[in-house]
Amino acid sequence: MLLLFYTRERKICEEICSRLKDYKHLAFVYTDFKDFNDAIHDLGPEKIDLLCVDYRLSEYEYSKPFESLIAQNFIVPFIFYNSPYALYGERAAYWSYLNKKKFGDLLHAKVSDKMVFLLSQLETIIDSPDILPYISLICPPKDFISKEESAIQKFDLEDFRFKHKIQNSKYKLFSYFFKNREKVISAKELCLYMWGQYSEQKLESLYSYISILRKIISKESTCLMDIERVGRECYIFKISVPALKSKDEKSAVDFFTFTQKSTRSNFTFSKVSRGYLREHQRYFPLEDSEM
Repeated sequence: MLLLFYTRERKICEEICSRLKDYKHLAFVYTDFKDFNDAIHDLGPEKIDLLCVDYRLSEYEYSKPFESLIAQNFIVPFIFYNSPYALYGERAAYWSYLNKKKFGDLLHAKVSDKMVFLLSQLETIIDSPDILPYISLICPPKDFISKEESAIQKFDLEDFRFKHKIQNSKYKLFSYFFKNREKVISAKELCLYMWGQYSEQKLESLYSYISILRKIISKESTCLMDIERVGRECYIFKISVPALKSKDEKSAVDFFTFTQKSTRSNFTFSKVSRGYLREHQRYFPLEDSEM
């Protein structure tokens, strides 16, 4: 099958074309609109199986691709290979749906079947971990780790245990809390994790352990930790490093309240006489009845 690419990112598209050859397809890359357009018309709709265009060019040469193809009776499957609307793992389905919706009955059943098969193979290539990061617009966002979170991740649990002389059973509970920090955990889940059973006796033991851990973590100087009770029988472990927290965490309301307080003047309004209003009537167009 024959694919034509029109793009601003030649190198990565050439690699995609190279991998398409493994599926016994032919693919060519164009970066010049005239060359791409000439190739389309020279080959014709009978020979081309898929047109793949860079989404960044959609507001220029290809603002309404399907309408343009239909108007010229050039019915060839078309995709923006890096469309931000085509989600990871769902690209082929999205591309296929869009072509069937736009072309309708103009897209013959045989062409449609071949297209679905081809799009699935193209999706596999594009979503490859060594290809995806280099394609514009569709690279999955990476989790941002703040300085504070980075410091928390580097928190040495063993060192903490040794410094505070924590017994094995208490340390087991602390480690579970730390691993699941900022998550609400039920007392039942904690009991099952610690002892494999949930009963009044184990619940009392849990309360005791948590009380002991609270005293221990209150003595830690490198960060602030707390085991907060949520609702009736749930807990959440919180940890923060105040020294690494952003200093600009005021809300917009707090900011403007502070600004207003610091810039407030002593200006006040006062009443004026009717004589003053008559004298400056041109600035105060009052009705006769008011004068």
